[in-house]
Amino acid sequence: MHGLKQPCYLALVLLTAIQKGYSRPRIGSWLPWRKKSRSNDRPSSLPLDENKLTLLLDVDNTLYDESACEIESQIIRGIHDYCRDHLNMTPVQAQELHVKHGSTIQGLMNTRQVNKKLVQQFYKEVYQNVSVDSLLQTKGSALGTGYSHSSGNAENELVRDLLRSLAPDASLQIASNSPKYHVEKVIQALGLTRVPFTKIMTPDRRPNLFPTKAKPTVFFDKLLQQHHSRERLHLLDDSVANLASAKDYMNIYQVHGTGDSLLVALCRTLGYVPTNYTFDQVDYLRAKNHVDLTSLNRGTYQRMVREIVAASSSSDRVVIADLGAGLLSMLQLLLNGHGDDLPSLLGALPSNSTTIHYYAYEPNRALEQPCMSILQDMGFVWSDTINDDEHVYVRPSNGNLPRVIVHLRCWDFQQDAKRSKQPTPALVVGCCFADLIDPEQLTRSLLRQFSSRGDGTEHMLVYLPITFQGTTQFLPSKPFQVEHSTAKPVPSDTCAFACYAKALESRHAHHLDPSRLIDAMANHGGTLLQKGASDWIIDPFQNANLWNAMMYFFGTVACPELSCARWNAQAWIDRARIHQPAIYVSNVDLLFTLPPIGSWNFAATQQSTQMTSFSPTYSQLEFIAPNTVRVVDRKAPGLAPNQVRIKTIYSLISSGTELKVFTGNFDEAALDVNIKGMDTERMAYPLTYGYCLVGTVVECGSAVQDDISLVGKLVFAFAPHASQVVAERDAIQVVPHGIDPGDAIFMPSVETALSLVHDANPRVGERVIVFGQGLIGLLVTAILARSFPITACISSAALGALTTVDTLPARLAASAMMGAHEVLQPENVLRAQQFDVAIEISGNGKALQSAIDSTRNGGKIVIGSWYGNADVALKLGLDFHRSKKTLTVSQVSEIPALLQATWDKKRRFEVTWELLRQLRPSRLITRRARLETAFEAFEMLRDGQELAVAFEYDD
Repeated sequence: MHGLKQPCYLALVLLTAIQKGYSRPRIGSWLPWRKKSRSNDRPSSLPLDENKLTLLLDVDNTLYDESACEIESQIIRGIHDYCRDHLNMTPVQAQELHVKHGSTIQGLMNTRQVNKKLVQQFYKEVYQNVSVDSLLQTKGSALGTGYSHSSGNAENELVRDLLRSLAPDASLQIASNSPKYHVEKVIQALGLTRVPFTKIMTPDRRPNLFPTKAKPTVFFDKLLQQHHSRERLHLLDDSVANLASAKDYMNIYQVHGTGDSLLVALCRTLGYVPTNYTFDQVDYLRAKNHVDLTSLNRGTYQRMVREIVAASSSSDRVVIADLGAGLLSMLQLLLNGHGDDLPSLLGALPSNSTTIHYYAYEPNRALEQPCMSILQDMGFVWSDTINDDEHVYVRPSNGNLPRVIVHLRCWDFQQDAKRSKQPTPALVVGCCFADLIDPEQLTRSLLRQFSSRGDGTEHMLVYLPITFQGTTQFLPSKPFQVEHSTAKPVPSDTCAFACYAKALESRHAHHLDPSRLIDAMANHGGTLLQKGASDWIIDPFQNANLWNAMMYFFGTVACPELSCARWNAQAWIDRARIHQPAIYVSNVDLLFTLPPIGSWNFAATQQSTQMTSFSPTYSQLEFIAPNTVRVVDRKAPGLAPNQVRIKTIYSLISSGTELKVFTGNFDEAALDVNIKGMDTERMAYPLTYGYCLVGTVVECGSAVQDDISLVGKLVFAFAPHASQVVAERDAIQVVPHGIDPGDAIFMPSVETALSLVHDANPRVGERVIVFGQGLIGLLVTAILARSFPITACISSAALGALTTVDTLPARLAASAMMGAHEVLQPENVLRAQQFDVAIEISGNGKALQSAIDSTRNGGKIVIGSWYGNADVALKLGLDFHRSKKTLTVSQVSEIPALLQATWDKKRRFEVTWELLRQLRPSRLITRRARLETAFEAFEMLRDGQELAVAFEYDD
């Protein structure tokens, strides 16, 4: 019955609307301010603020891009037809008038006796049949490169939102040589009817003169009388002649043609982009390639080379596909190498009998000639050109070096199936590429284009270096800033870059979560072999070209988004230009193996995931002295009746307590009085330690009641690092369905973070600061961010609620990724506003002092750090004595007394598992290691080179 009533109700609503005179306007029937004034303009009596920015916007080929819409071409045809039919003029003569006088009608008025009737007839015949339907198309052009941020509808929508955000700080006016009714059609079709234009200036608004912009003193007469200075007047126009006529009266910006897009021109006008900076894509790529070489993760690259060499040992050819070749940086690296830690693939291949076939895909035709020049400089010789968009170059074998054939293909690799075929590649590489395509689409495209040709290839290696993870930071990072109560606040750098990432994802279809790509590959049978950080640190002096290009991106992407969110975008970008901070960009290198269609084996997968056999011996990590560990092999013990045997998949290093054990910074005591099995062991060398282990149950004792259902289950155990462990049945937890083992090993860490948040108990509206963004600190940030989301920070001027502090750039970037509103280095903490709650989780006594000093009177400081056996000196003088601040120690082993009426361990575990499911902390793992490399892993954790390290074990 509900479905029958709905249409009747809608019909009644529509009928009522029609009776009241409401209707949806047709294109061409919309009139601005129809109910407010019958005049062409808003009332001219409105007071003018000379300090207010005035933007004068042309319409045709300015508000839209003619190359994609072909509206102005209709106008030109109409002008040529009119001049031919009524004035016996050729199209060339009509165009000459346009070039010389700024518009054809102005040229006619200047050179011929033209009366009012003829001018009215001109506008009517030229414009009455101009269609704006092309502006109503919904498709946008696809992004082809990482620097083509804006395209299609995305830019149109951003321009609209940016213009709306400028009121009431700027006066927006239309200045067009087209008649007003045409202007209104375009504005409606573009969806700009809610932009608060204060005036529409067109020739027909003064029908006795029909002035055009070729005579600015007449066209802009009242405006020029009101403005005594040109500094606040800005004209954005596509016509060189109109701009030349106006240059003595106002600032001018050319749009489209040889000028900027409308968005970039607006950003120049608003001060987001310097007027003297011109972005050059070739210069940008060269500068980027230089920083890429210093940033590539060495371990992941070396693993890729080893895998290729092993896979090619019995083949006389190696096929490589480069998905976004750019200026062929990956080709140069693979052939030439870069230092000892980025070896040449060429030199690693077994003999000169091998031929490398390199297929370089680059759809940007502007890079075609630079790429061909680079190939010639590398010693390649042109061999063939196919269909004008594929160039074949050959470099013969030289000594022990293999022959190389390069196919430079000027199209998107996803179109390859419809064009020249290529063999299944042994290696697919895409540098700075994977974040530009939907992960599922990328994976499917690889399988569709490259892996289903039936040529016997067992698997493809997919190497995706410099994959952007969505986090950018200035070093050092600046806090929020408010000049006075009526001014727009200046965002923190963290908040501004959250806007930047939001714009890239929502407006420009970037994909900034590499875990989605890892999942997509796994869904299609792929395996992640290795990943590693490849962060950029862009110095403003050593990397000046790239620094300026990045500032251009921030000005054209982040600043418009900040303006739309009512932040002071210009003050933010100006602050960065003045201080010239380094730019930190969080990237990751990913290496996968992906089986071709038909190569994936169900039986093998089942065997690897359901194996229940176990070895009679196992390996275990032992701490034997400060900064000294070893791996010992032991005989597997038998099971007591209530015990289970677990075959380990992963174990996680605790970056707090366990590092203290590694360095020897501890007092002798029980390992953990609240974990069964550790309460009777002493914290003294030699010892086994660790409490974050996940594996599969392979055997149960005779008294385990659920043994049949338990065998094969994924379980968590508070157990030391070992390839096999024995635990009491009631001391393990079955990992809930749907939680990955890589996430499950973080269970104690997330529980600890949850306990800290419970002890801190921040209220809505309070300012919270977290000192230390190691693993526990990041998880505290992630949980707090669920109560203080970044969107609330962006959408209001109340400033952020969540601030984090650390000394390491990688940790600050991870903190921003986990949801912090501002991330600061210690020296900037006291420049921020004071905080209601501080959480100290750094393990550094100086951070505890800073936490006390930065907390407002009556606030709370929660101490989550264990300082080991180190003495901590604090200044607790008269100011502290009078402050009524509260210091609270937080420890996860027990439920706090104030919560025991409503919480117990079981409930906290349930919440912890759900947080693991939602937070997916495995994305924080920066290194996966074997037990044999444990010493190196602990050293890198101790020195801050890694964030989270997990040990992997054989199936």
